[in-house]
Amino acid sequence: MIQWIKRLICRYRGHKWETYTVSTGYGSNEIEQAGYCVRCGLDTHGEYQ
Repeated sequence: MIQWIKRLICRYRGHKWETYTVSTGYGSNEIEQAGYCVRCGLDTHGEYQ
């Protein structure tokens, strides 16, 4: 129930993002920026630690 309320808040007020970087390849120096919402738990890349 609480998670549902948090998702509803994010839908209307926007997410509260915390950004992090993710390596895009095996042994690669390329990185991407990803985001994790600390309120509802949405992760744009799926590798938040």
